[in-house]
Amino acid sequence: MFTLQELDILSPPDVDLRPNAEIVADRLMCRAVTSERNVWAFWDKGFENMPSYLQRNVMNWARLMPTWSIRVVDMVEGSANNVFNFIKPSDTPVCFQEKSMTGRYAPVSFSDMARIALLAEHGGVWMDVGILLFRSLDDICWSKIEDPSSPVEVCGFSWYQDDQYMIMESYFLACRRQNPFFKRVKAVILEIWKNRNAIDGIAKHALLLGSKRHSPYNFLFVSCPPHLTPGPELDEICEKFSDYLFCCLAMDCVRRIQDPKTGWNGGEYYRDSCMILDARSENGLPHWKLDWDAQRLWALWCLPADDSSNSSSDDSTKARQLLLAALQNSCLLKLDHNEHMPMEHLGNLWKDHPETDCAPGTWAGLLREASTRNKQRRELMPVPQVDPNHVGPKITTDVI
Repeated sequence: MFTLQELDILSPPDVDLRPNAEIVADRLMCRAVTSERNVWAFWDKGFENMPSYLQRNVMNWARLMPTWSIRVVDMVEGSANNVFNFIKPSDTPVCFQEKSMTGRYAPVSFSDMARIALLAEHGGVWMDVGILLFRSLDDICWSKIEDPSSPVEVCGFSWYQDDQYMIMESYFLACRRQNPFFKRVKAVILEIWKNRNAIDGIAKHALLLGSKRHSPYNFLFVSCPPHLTPGPELDEICEKFSDYLFCCLAMDCVRRIQDPKTGWNGGEYYRDSCMILDARSENGLPHWKLDWDAQRLWALWCLPADDSSNSSSDDSTKARQLLLAALQNSCLLKLDHNEHMPMEHLGNLWKDHPETDCAPGTWAGLLREASTRNKQRRELMPVPQVDPNHVGPKITTDVI
């Protein structure tokens, strides 16, 4: 039992402490959808074929949320968790149905298509498997979403910068079934992927143009490491990055749509019904505190853990500070694997150096253990909501 004095510790029944094999058999195997308390994730080859550190992330979710159904859907023929056991093929683009997508980002694009269709149909929470969770979903957002007296219908995170740049990231999304926002996002994705089987150039589709994410330097000032500076290299990176983020751009498209025929006003819905949390502090705090130096973070958390607050080692003290910052002041840690960014990522380092994410006696191992028992008491503060007139170029379309 770890003894970090600064942490509150969950106990059963608020945490599932059974052996991994029992949790996998009881909580991660296919079962009928009977409620909206579903965690959805995707790995095209199935949970059993995920890298071990990602499997540990999913086990972390199961332990923190004993009352939730957790499904890692896949594209394996005959699998009980095949995505088409939960959505209709027509809910996805043809290239998804036929597995005809080409290019290096095909599995990621499949995942983006699946998450929107699953949420629109069943509701619940989507999480990328690269998420290490530090707080229960009920505490993050679900208690508000299912409360009939609450205006919150959607929750997500944003690396926001100003009123126009309030785009939700796609790695964590929450809503109830048949949500009007995500039903429209699904329609946009079906439209932009018509007659297409590759992601290249998709961000230039007419429905996606106008998003501030297209600014080649915007991402630089929000969440890129400081060694990237304006110039041709960054221009090329951001152009590819915009394609990669088509799902985020589709959500921003719906935010900017005003449809007099149906009465839909995306800006007003976003302001009134979407709970947006600050991604920098809630998802990437250790990265941010180290100026996105993943190699440094990985090395610090590989050090032997000294549980004494009076540790004399500067590196050990720093490792401890970063661990406590994550556990106490972040909802989750997003482990990126972005190959298009010329920088190292903690997720890649944990993949390339197996078991360093959980080695007993290290700060990383302590983080793993603590993440399954961590209880936060702080109140989450959504970012200030935007004026509906400041959401960027407005769109009128009959697509949705």
